Amino acid sequence: MKIKIYTITLLLSVVLGSCSSSFLDEKPLDFMSATNSFLTQEDIDCSINNLYYLIRREFYSRDENRPMDYLYGTDIVYDGEPNGTERHSNMISAYHSTGNIASVHWSLLYHTISTANTIIDRLPASEVSEEQKTIAEAKARFFRGFAYRTLAYLYGGVPLLLTEIVEPKFDYVRASKEEVLKQALTDVEFAATHLPCLSSVQDGEISNAAAYHLLSELYLATAQYQKAVDAATTVIDDPATGLMYTRFGSRANEVPGDVYWDLFRKNNQNRGSGNTEGIWVIQIETDTPGGSGSLTAKDQTYTLERHHAPMVRDVKAHGMNPFSWPIGDYTGGRGIGWAISTRYFSDEI
Repeated sequence: MKIKIYTITLLLSVVLGSCSSSFLDEKPLDFMSATNSFLTQEDIDCSINNLYYLIRREFYSRDENRPMDYLYGTDIVYDGEPNGTERHSNMISAYHSTGNIASVHWSLLYHTISTANTIIDRLPASEVSEEQKTIAEAKARFFRGFAYRTLAYLYGGVPLLLTEIVEPKFDYVRASKEEVLKQALTDVEFAATHLPCLSSVQDGEISNAAAYHLLSELYLATAQYQKAVDAATTVIDDPATGLMYTRFGSRANEVPGDVYWDLFRKNNQNRGSGNTEGIWVIQIETDTPGGSGSLTAKDQTYTLERHHAPMVRDVKAHGMNPFSWPIGDYTGGRGIGWAISTRYFSDEI
């Protein structure tokens, strides 16, 4: 019995003594992880495509409320249903840190930053060329700068994260608003220098013109006025940009109509239609997987029209409702009447 116990003890000591902490390190051989997901150009492009998705979700398509914060947060409209917390009239409750208005934008914008940081930090180990790495970094830094620019506008000073977070972190420190805007400028300046030109990118893809356009705004925000002029002039003088003066696009032959009317027809927003006014056009396709548009979901498509159009559900004429609410493109649509024009906007502006 003593011999058996001694043998077992000896075997355990050999096995346990020969193991180091590296024995516990995961090596992804049959599943995707950050360590093996940024090797090829296709890998990198997939992550960059996610940045487009996150920006679209933040500003256009999350639901029928949150993208509209950028309108209700101004003095253009006020809430026609003032007692709720999903819009801005009851500011004490709506702007509480635990509410959707404050938390959703924070989360989406930092998700954008986190994704951009992962791309940037993983690029050195990728298999693509140095030129491709530079372009990918420029794209990631454009989105990171865009996110920090927005965070600074919404929250002032926020924590600056410039590297991938790979383990729990609890010691975040708030930078000043000036520092955040400076970082946004640094990122977008890099993007403007290294992104491809507008005439060489696909519809909906960012370019150096989009970066210079954003730069002009950031220079204004940091009181660098001549640089703002120079950046804006770069966009204006780009041979790929220009105001539309002649009929174009999907319904150019219809009469009556003019070039201004053409700008708002279906499929006429992209540069592929001949529209040279578009610098960066967010892509939304109705009832297409990943397209973020739906003819049946009330909170995905035409949210601006839904907020502005009057609520006709309860309109009665001789006991009947002449509107086919909530459906019908020509019989009232699904307006909810939330966005009421302020007197300042309607009477003064």
